[in-house]
Amino acid sequence: MELLDMKYKKFVDIEVAAQILGVSTKTARRYVDKYGLRSNGYKMINEGDLNDLKDNLRVCKDNDLGKLVKNLFILEKEGLTIDELVSACRYMGKERMGRALNAIKFYADYYRTPFFDRFGLNPENLFLPSEVLARLKIRDFHIIRNLAEEDSIALEVVNTRGRTWNYIYKESFFKYLDFKGIKGRIIFTSREISRLTGIPVNRIDKIALSKEIGVKLRGTHKNSIYLFTIEDLRSIREHDRKA
Repeated sequence: MELLDMKYKKFVDIEVAAQILGVSTKTARRYVDKYGLRSNGYKMINEGDLNDLKDNLRVCKDNDLGKLVKNLFILEKEGLTIDELVSACRYMGKERMGRALNAIKFYADYYRTPFFDRFGLNPENLFLPSEVLARLKIRDFHIIRNLAEEDSIALEVVNTRGRTWNYIYKESFFKYLDFKGIKGRIIFTSREISRLTGIPVNRIDKIALSKEIGVKLRGTHKNSIYLFTIEDLRSIREHDRKA
């Protein structure tokens, strides 16, 4: 009995798995196949996999961390390595960044795929609107629609059962980022720069407008949203000191 316990000490039965995940046993069984959890011949599930799944689901569903995961996911697609992501995003906080980085593979392999599978679309060629919004650090989908109307990006539109689903073609979005000079670059909003530098948001936007710093996205009500690279941040700080 002791040898059996030692052999399976890292595995738990489906009832315990359900308790760890906080779901029913029926849902836990579905998760075993859906998320590729390791199990043995006795249908016992690896406890480490369960704990990782629990944390990854929590991260992906969290409003703030979920956006960070999507942002990092696209940056990785743009060619940044994990080391480059860690270095560029060190300002975000070690624990927060670590949890997001750990969730990227789970997000890419499992979490996002059902949104494409339902329509037989290739997830390698398309981005979800929420991913593009996270990458550009905006909330308003109308900005994406405006970019599509301007032919800056291309959309795949699926209409079914009275609902419309929008997807953004990866290559068209990459071309847009490249045109704006921010492909493969970590970007900041005015609020983020304000938190990092202590410079008021309205002061940052005023400097950006007068010195033509950063990328400006125009919203639906003629309001402007600025995006900045790390070099822009340094430039804004320098102009603020000289003022």
